[in-house]
Amino acid sequence: MPNAIPITNDTQLLAAIKFDMTDVIENVADWLVKRIQESIMNNVYDVPEGDYYQRLGMNGGFLGAWEQEATQFVGNYLSVFVGMNPALMTYNADEHQHGNSVEDRREYMDTYIAEGTTGSYDFGGNAAMKRDYWTEIVRVVESGELDGILERFMTARGIVWRRI
Repeated sequence: MPNAIPITNDTQLLAAIKFDMTDVIENVADWLVKRIQESIMNNVYDVPEGDYYQRLGMNGGFLGAWEQEATQFVGNYLSVFVGMNPALMTYNADEHQHGNSVEDRREYMDTYIAEGTTGSYDFGGNAAMKRDYWTEIVRVVESGELDGILERFMTARGIVWRRI
């Protein structure tokens, strides 16, 4: 390569791969958000909701509350946070969406849904049962599937992945 500049230290290496690795990590985070939403569809939303509860889906519902924050590249570390953002859920007390007339429960909806309730709340019907969407995500991480996704996105950016 006639225009190639040799990399002789960590700083030069980080500068050379920063943009590609940022793209890789953002793609992995986006993939993970989609898997979480898919698991929510299969394990939470596909449970019959009954006649009295209207789910909001991607528009103010639990499903649309999952996001990735901006990728951070600080020093030698690259990170992105994937999680539930309660502010993206609509709190409609009259419809008992993410709370009731005295309590906004958006901040805890992930726990309430995954673990079910202890009967101390006014959830009824299917909303009171355990709907475990998280075990599937843990399996993706622990099985090495997420490593394969990382490798795929790195390869797509021309970054060689070698296991040692």
